[in-house]
Amino acid sequence: MDGLSLPLERAEGTSGRGSRTRLSRHKRPSRLRQWLPIFIFVGIPTLLATGYYCAIASYQYTSEARFVVRTPGQPQPSVVSSLLEGASGSESDTFSVHDYILSRDALRELVENDRLRELISEPNIDFLSRFPNFLTFPTFEHLYKYYLNHVDVDTIPPRG
Repeated sequence: MDGLSLPLERAEGTSGRGSRTRLSRHKRPSRLRQWLPIFIFVGIPTLLATGYYCAIASYQYTSEARFVVRTPGQPQPSVVSSLLEGASGSESDTFSVHDYILSRDALRELVENDRLRELISEPNIDFLSRFPNFLTFPTFEHLYKYYLNHVDVDTIPPRG
């Protein structure tokens, strides 16, 4: 017999007296086993992140600088000509400034003139945001990677 032709009560797992047979304990997953993966992959990381950001992490600040790049000696274009021309008038100068800000030369100047290395290695900065930390070495290349992770340059078209 294949089980399909059994009487309905036996196919459902009940005995002839109307009582259901119980599943054995090892076949039924416990509530702990059902929630354990969620706790491991969601609960623990959430608790760790909350603890880090509430108790350990240093305050983060955003600094913004805006400037206009113009080639010397060029007359100021009229509104109509700038609309017809687009923003391509000083695009190469803008990209030059963008590339310089993200260059090793700019970082070298910040280290030499503005004490960047001392500022980012102060002991009051948390251990993940400080340079060097347990993931990096105090080399210039690691400092450059740290710099690129913390500096963002956006090009915004001029208003008006």
